[in-house]
Amino acid sequence: AYAVATNGTLAYLRASEWSSDYTLVWRDRAGHDTELIENPGPYSEPRLSPDGRWIALTYNRPKRDLWLYDVKRGTPMRLTFDSASSGGGVWSPDGKDVVFTASRNGALGRLYRRPITGSGSDELLSNMDGSTPSDWSPDGRFILFHSNNNLDQGNIDQRNGYDL
Repeated sequence: AYAVATNGTLAYLRASEWSSDYTLVWRDRAGHDTELIENPGPYSEPRLSPDGRWIALTYNRPKRDLWLYDVKRGTPMRLTFDSASSGGGVWSPDGKDVVFTASRNGALGRLYRRPITGSGSDELLSNMDGSTPSDWSPDGRFILFHSNNNLDQGNIDQRNGYDL
């Protein structure tokens, strides 16, 4: 589990010995590690924002939720608050939005978009179950995702300029 910013900075999760908890770590070009969060936790799927200021990560207890970690301030901020399981955040090219997967209203793993300000409601981008985002194209037009669902059940959609 790792992510690289456009400036070449690497962030990754390091497993604690004999544990499912991880430590969020920066590694500089000289190979020196700096722990970003003091206490190991159930973190997964770290993704650096395009400017390297934020890290989107999934916190896995007591359920999966999407959090943002402010690298400059050293503070976490919860982004998803509903009772559903959410995670796997992928940054928009401008760093203003995150697309993620969430299981809501009986649907398993649909794609949603949310501004990192936390304002407004989540926007449903795809109603295909079993979808997990992988990347967002640099021009902002496409979201790459994988699905464990049959692609014949979904249609290609265009919403707000994003082709899914």
